[in-house]
Formats: sequence, structure tokens, C-alpha cells
Amino acid sequence: MRWLWRLLFAPGCLICKRQTEGDFCAACEADFRPLSGPLCPWCSQPVRGDGPCARCRVQAPLFDGLTCPYEHRGAVKKALHLLKFQRRRALARPLGERLAAVFVPQPGEAIVPVPLHAARQRERGFNQAELLARLLPGPVHPEYLRRTHATAHQYQQSDAVRLANVLRAFEAGPVKGQRIVLVDDIMTTGATLNACAETLRAAGALTVR
Repeated sequence: MRWLWRLLFAPGCLICKRQTEGDFCAACEADFRPLSGPLCPWCSQPVRGDGPCARCRVQAPLFDGLTCPYEHRGAVKKALHLLKFQRRRALARPLGERLAAVFVPQPGEAIVPVPLHAARQRERGFNQAELLARLLPGPVHPEYLRRTHATAHQYQQSDAVRLANVLRAFEAGPVKGQRIVLVDDIMTTGATLNACAETLRAAGALTVR
């Protein structure tokens, strides 16, 4: 059915619109760059040698490890920008499938997408983190975490501004005794994930991955 749909409507590559039979053309496919080389064991940022990165040595993250499939550059960066800011929802499925190929929640873990503020979600029409989370196997619980006030876009902000943006920005639901898988689309400094993990742990979550 997918082949027939593409034959009839020829939508092309979901990123660059070149003609292709798959979701992405060969050029964009080759530009998906998996993280490689030595990585920080806590936040998955590239490091030189063994051990945690400089940021994690100063302050360890509040989450229990992080899985990042790709570098935020090239085709991945373009795809996420199109998904979030041009509302290309069709990109959520292949991106979510790629995430599911490298990360499998453990039995008993609750999948929680990083929430948008209600006003931002109404404006965009969806939460991209939730779309990705629903491609993972397991129960998804968006009600376990709520954004209590709107924050400025984190894109191209400094570390200090990112941290200030998300300070006390979240409220947890009934997560006491739960083991949480937290899903977001982009991780840069980890400020948002740290704020979410801190909120979930304060509410009684046992682990936050």
C-alpha cells in the first residue's frame, strides 16, 4: 500500500522532496549521522577519552542515562525543524521508528513525553515529543508530566537562559513508585530533561531514563 501510494501521488523525500520510493532519498538517508566515538556515559555527548564530559563532571545530570540516536545536524536537524516549525507531521513516524530501533523500554517502565505548554500545543497542533514517544513499545502517559507555564523557545539560547527558562516549569502527576522513560526530540545542554527529571523524582519516580 505504501508503494502504491507513492506511485500514485509521488510525494518524494520527506525532507528535500526529491523523488524516492522510501521516506528519505539516498542523499538525506546518508546524512543521518549516528553518534559515534567515545561518549559521556551520563549524557551521551561526545568526549575525548573515557569518563564523563566536562559539564557532567561539574554537575551530574538528574536522569539515569540518556540515549541519543543521532547528532543534531544535517538531515536530522532539517527533519526536526520541519516537524516542529512547519508542522510536517508525516516525519514523526519514520523518526519515531528510528528511535524505537535503538531504544526499547523495559517492562514496567512508563513512557512520558516532555510536555509543551497548552498554549504552545494549541498553536502547533501537536506535541512532537508525544508523537515520537507513541512509536516506542509500551504505555505512554502524557498526564504524568505537565508544563505549568509557557517558556521561551530554547533554540539558540545560552546555557544560562535555557536553565532559567525551565526552572520550576513542570508539575508531575501520579508517578510515585514509577520507572519513567522520558522522551524529547532534541537534547542540547540537558536543561529541559534535568528539570523534568527533578520534578518526576520529587514526586516519587524511582528512575528517569
